[in-house]
Order: sequence, then structure tokens, then C-alpha cells
Amino acid sequence: MRVIVFFITLTGLICSASLAALAQSQPADPKNLPGVQIGPAAPVAPGFVIKTPLDKLFENLKATKSNADAKPIERKIWRLWLESGSDTIDLLMTRVMKAMEKKDYAAALDLLDRIVHLRPGYAEGWNKRATVHFLLGNHAKSVADIEQVLIREPRHFGAMSGLGLILQQLGREKKALKLFRMALKIHPHMPGPLKAVERLKDAVDGSET
Repeated sequence: MRVIVFFITLTGLICSASLAALAQSQPADPKNLPGVQIGPAAPVAPGFVIKTPLDKLFENLKATKSNADAKPIERKIWRLWLESGSDTIDLLMTRVMKAMEKKDYAAALDLLDRIVHLRPGYAEGWNKRATVHFLLGNHAKSVADIEQVLIREPRHFGAMSGLGLILQQLGREKKALKLFRMALKIHPHMPGPLKAVERLKDAVDGSET
């Protein structure tokens, strides 16, 4: 039930608009960003829950008391997220990271396009492409890729905080604050979202949606 409530809450954070607009090359219209559509959770037999190593890491992450405690768990989560199960995809992702370090975003995008085409179920391919689009100021395309990340991994605190940053840049501070707070429910010690919440809460809390 909590997973379903989480999906519904996340879906309501940004206005709904056609995803077809994301394929256009025109600059994003802040009033017409797409909504994050999250698919229904797969049915699970009552009382039957299989926990993966990633599930356990998220439980441990939520229970940490400081960022120092959280960091090693966060690194393990990122390592698991980066695992594609394909030597080809892993090689391409290594090249993506090198291109991003050099700020060669055109090359990074070309590689990431190939990654999401070859392995569309790989959430981190979408997440890295969302990051590159964000760095280039392509807000609508970044949001479209974040949607794909959250369909595949709804606990992706990196994608959530990135979406919060986009909304904040577009002046949608109340919705940004909700995103940062939701990310912190999963990873309670992320410095960026913690600082953002501190900056935004006094100005936003109590105002109209």
C-alpha cells in the first residue's frame, strides 16, 4: 500500500501533459512540462515478499543516523544501479562517464542514445541521459528521461532530487520542495536536498499549491 501511495503522490507532483511534446527540439515551456506517470505495482501474493540485496540496502540507508553512515550504503546502491548485466552496455557507460568528465555532452548523448535503445530496461542509462540533458538546459527532455528512470526504479533518489532541481529552476518551488522531501524519505542524509529543503521550507510551507 505504501508503494502505491508513493506512486500516486509522485504522479501528482507535476502537471500532466503529452509526452509527445518531449520529442520536439523547441525549448521547454515551464507551464507544459509532462507529469511523471508511474505504472501500477506488480501484484504480490499476500504475506509473500522477496527482498533483494538492493531492498536491504535501502532499508539500511533509511535507518542511518548521519551522512557518514549513509555514504558507504549509497555507494553500494549506485554500484548496483550501474550494473547493466551486459559487457557491451558497461563499456558504453564507461565511455559516457569519460565524455561527461570532459564535458563532451554531444558524445555522451550519442552513447546514451545507443544504451537506452539497446537496453531500455536499464534505469541508469535513462538517468545519465537525464543528467546530460539537465546540464544542457533541456528541461523537458530531462524530465522525460527521469520519468523512465522512476518507472524502472521508483526509489531513485538521484532522479528525484534532479527533478526537484529542475522544478526549482522553473520557479515551481512548492512542487520542488515536495520532491526533495520525498527523496529524503528514501535517503535521509543527502546534502543537496537537505540544503534545498532548508532554503525553501520557510518561503513555501503554508502557501497555496
